[in-house]
Amino acid sequence: MTWLINQIVGVGEPIGSIGNADGRYAGAHLHEQICIVNHWGVPSPATFVSDIRYDWQQPSAFYVERGVDQDLMDRLTRYDGA
Repeated sequence: MTWLINQIVGVGEPIGSIGNADGRYAGAHLHEQICIVNHWGVPSPATFVSDIRYDWQQPSAFYVERGVDQDLMDRLTRYDGA
């Protein structure tokens, strides 16, 4: 799945998938980054979250602030160690 910079997604629309990158990783996982556009503009896809010029947001907090149930988010983001 490929997304374009500044593409708007709707509620319920898939934004990613979970996989092991064709065997490059031992387990399935998903990398998600949320950046709110500020006066620096949109970061390039190669920009890391450590770049303090951009307003990077913790995805789970971003969703809870926008109405997703905290208990559901806790369940979805908990690592079970299995």
